[in-house]
Amino acid sequence: MKATKLTKYEQETIIGFNKEHDKAWVFTYEKRLQRAIERKNLAESVTDNGRGGREYLMPYRCLRIQFIKG
Repeated sequence: MKATKLTKYEQETIIGFNKEHDKAWVFTYEKRLQRAIERKNLAESVTDNGRGGREYLMPYRCLRIQFIKG
């Protein structure tokens, strides 16, 4: 079966973390974010889904989340 191309909507970024673990899980199709994570050597493990998405496991300290007032 031929793989179909994902829409831009389907090419998402997911960041997950909880209080029990000291690491965050990041899955993204965003190439700029992938390059930044890999260039800065932030990820401890990498999994490629074969369709352009990559999964990373990294310490919380590597995340910087900025909330924007709307």
